[in-house]
Amino acid sequence: MKKAHAFKDSEINHVKLLSILVTVFLIGYFLQKTIDGPGNLQELPGEYLEMTAQLLTVFVSLSIFSITWIASDRNTDNHSLFLGFTFLIVGFFNLFYIFSNPSMPAFFTPNSDNKAAFFLIGSRTVLATLFLASVYIYKETSPKLINKFVLMLFSLAISVISMTFAIIYKDSLFMIYDFSGFSRSSFYFIIIAAVISLAGYLYAKRIKKTGEKDQIFLIYGIVIVFVSSVVFLFFEYSGSFLMVTGYYFIYFGLYRSSVELPYERLARAEERLYQAAQENYNNLIENANDAIIATDLENTITGWNKAAEKLFGWTAPEVSGKIYSKILVPDNLIEDRYKNNKNPLGEISSPTMETIRLRKDGTKIDVSLTISPILNEDKKVIGLFDIIRDITQHIQAEEKLKKANIELKKADELKSQFLSVVSHEMRTPITPINAQLQLMLTEYLGKITDKQKNSLEMIKRNTERLDRFIGEVLDISKFEAGVMKFEFAPENMNKIVGNAVEIMKIQALNKNLELLFKEDKVPEVVIDKDRITQVIMDLINNAIKFTDTGGVIEVELSGDIDHAIVKVKDNGIGIKNEDMEMLFRPFQQLDSSYGRKYGGSGLGLAICKRIISFHGGKIWAQSEFGKGSTFQFRIPYTHKVKDEKNGSILFEESIKET
Repeated sequence: MKKAHAFKDSEINHVKLLSILVTVFLIGYFLQKTIDGPGNLQELPGEYLEMTAQLLTVFVSLSIFSITWIASDRNTDNHSLFLGFTFLIVGFFNLFYIFSNPSMPAFFTPNSDNKAAFFLIGSRTVLATLFLASVYIYKETSPKLINKFVLMLFSLAISVISMTFAIIYKDSLFMIYDFSGFSRSSFYFIIIAAVISLAGYLYAKRIKKTGEKDQIFLIYGIVIVFVSSVVFLFFEYSGSFLMVTGYYFIYFGLYRSSVELPYERLARAEERLYQAAQENYNNLIENANDAIIATDLENTITGWNKAAEKLFGWTAPEVSGKIYSKILVPDNLIEDRYKNNKNPLGEISSPTMETIRLRKDGTKIDVSLTISPILNEDKKVIGLFDIIRDITQHIQAEEKLKKANIELKKADELKSQFLSVVSHEMRTPITPINAQLQLMLTEYLGKITDKQKNSLEMIKRNTERLDRFIGEVLDISKFEAGVMKFEFAPENMNKIVGNAVEIMKIQALNKNLELLFKEDKVPEVVIDKDRITQVIMDLINNAIKFTDTGGVIEVELSGDIDHAIVKVKDNGIGIKNEDMEMLFRPFQQLDSSYGRKYGGSGLGLAICKRIISFHGGKIWAQSEFGKGSTFQFRIPYTHKVKDEKNGSILFEESIKET
């Protein structure tokens, strides 16, 4: 905000300036004539009047220093700061001049006219010299030298040195305090006036060059100070009053450049930023992909962007001033816009919701709607923004997806039923076939030749292989149908793993493999004994299958604080890195050549993973191709089984991993 003062304009008419000079001069002139006239008015009022004028110069000097000191914290301007400290020094000198007046009590040393003249001329000398120096100082000149700390030291040094000089060399001061003629003091004042006039001339050139019109009051102040220095030689009161007037102009010049103008510039910059932000904001709304509609609290439309025109068919002029709910909201959904849109504090807000809106032609469209408040400067709600997106295609796609999922679920159920029925029907005749083969091999039905025996043994091996495959398919179908049953009970894990290893030793010996078992004693584990045995034997069976004759398979049982850990390690063919992600997926073989050479359904590891997962555990593998593999799982000692179906998620997990 702008502050009002006597001189609002940055420039003042020269006639007005001249009239001010003449008026101040005449006031001082007539006062001096009155005091110096006949009667008893000369001594006491004259001294008081002169002291008052000097005190005014001190007050204005310190005021100039104060505003530049304070303004420098918000606005770095070394020129103003330098002039502020100039007037701090001048204020000190004028104060010393007052204290050194013969009418005042002794100031360190006995007061005298010579002592007072020393400080008076000293103040003018400092003012003229530093005025001239300030011409060459700009806003950012020499920040290392022109700063508060350095200038304060300089000001104190000048003041202390002058005071010390006046005390020590009191007998060498000006011999007479006389301005009535062309004395030495008068000569000093003429030199000072010449320096001040030079400073004014250089400032005028600087303003013309830089366009710093805010410095015009400073020029006027310098001119008045120059005039006061000349007038003071002949009319002391007029010179003193003119000096105060000059300081006053300088004060306003620095006030304007240090305080007003920075705030004005800041205000203009803020206004430009606000306008730019408002323009960007309006452009953002106008060009948004979503329809954005603004309303007041009476539900009257006040804003309507291009996307809204495209979505609903109305142009902005057509809907401006109309009631939002009457043209856009179906009758049965009038309350939707205000439903659940207030929080406990009464502030309007809304999560995104799905609803229906009307086009100009009356057709309904599915939309997502978000309602946001429009706030004024006091953070009060003055309206609402409706942000609307057409989700018709999204809704249609969702409906299609739901139908497809229903069909897929039906197909999945049929598949599971088919697998279950087929597996059961295939297993039914295998049992008597195995029984008959066993009778033949034991020659219960009669003698057989070696050739017949070999043929029967080959049939028996493939029948057992088919039986295992059917068992795996049945397990898969049970998992898919969610009817796989588990019987949990506390079991001795050391005994379970040991028994599984003993069972598989015959198969390992048939291939000339060494099967080793290392165990640590672990606590009882709550598990389904048969299912965990199935996992262990399946892992050992895979190790035997993929390890060449003469290899070694190690089974290890260990435990930590919460889990039992089982490892099956072999030095077989290993697994390639790119094939690792295929492990534990149903019907996956790592390589077609493996399938031809080693056989297998590709279901075993997938079933193992589901069994371990249902026990709250984890199963994984590590391998180096050509050097062997390590399969391991860990299960918690205690596991709380949720009362839910054990999951038809084998194939879902396979899809997610892919």
